[in-house]
Amino acid sequence: MTDLCTINPLVKVPALVMDNGEALYDSQVICEYFSTLVGGEMLIPPVGPARWRILRRQALGDGIIDAILFMRDIELPPEGEPPSPAEARQREKIDLSLGILENEAETMTQEGITVGAIAVGCALGWLDFVYPDYDWRTARPTLTQWYADFSRRPSMVATAPKRKD
Repeated sequence: MTDLCTINPLVKVPALVMDNGEALYDSQVICEYFSTLVGGEMLIPPVGPARWRILRRQALGDGIIDAILFMRDIELPPEGEPPSPAEARQREKIDLSLGILENEAETMTQEGITVGAIAVGCALGWLDFVYPDYDWRTARPTLTQWYADFSRRPSMVATAPKRKD
């Protein structure tokens, strides 16, 4: 396996090595690349309001993942104690973002597979993986149903994070 730092100097995933040996990194760049390869439906519409809605949704999914990673890196208080101010800010970002996504879940269903839907699906999967007790579903039935359907896609099943036992 190639050392990640030789592919991406930021030492972050995702990173993609193209057939010509050149590396791409950052979700948005890689998704733009994939969008040029697919025929028919585009992961990212080329122009118009749908483009900006889908790219905004991608940023929202990426932001949720950033908040999860930030929470993972801070020292959490002992169980039963209130969250630290830093953790509370990240949880608020996640909850506000999930509230917006609850309102957009039906639209995501109608739009089909877009870079925004992929980012949101990955964020929700990561949230479940890192914080399995985080109760995001109770107040968000439409988003919960959207994610239940989306997470059954073969690509999501194949790339879901798995715990090492």
